[in-house]
Amino acid sequence: MEQEPITTSAPKAWEREDSFHESFYEWMDRSPWVAISAGLHFVAYFLLLAIPWHMFGRVKEKEITASFLPEV
Repeated sequence: MEQEPITTSAPKAWEREDSFHESFYEWMDRSPWVAISAGLHFVAYFLLLAIPWHMFGRVKEKEITASFLPEV
């Protein structure tokens, strides 16, 4: 019976693995841009909420009915 090769997700001995601290500091370097983006999205969201969207809807069509009265 032939065995299947063992697979692993561990990094190879010759590959460099980033530590949590390195990844965290790299993320912190980008954090001002993340904060600016979040702030702009926050402002845009509330600006869109302030627009009276119901005024842009279709005008309700008026229905006109007529009836004929028989002549006597």
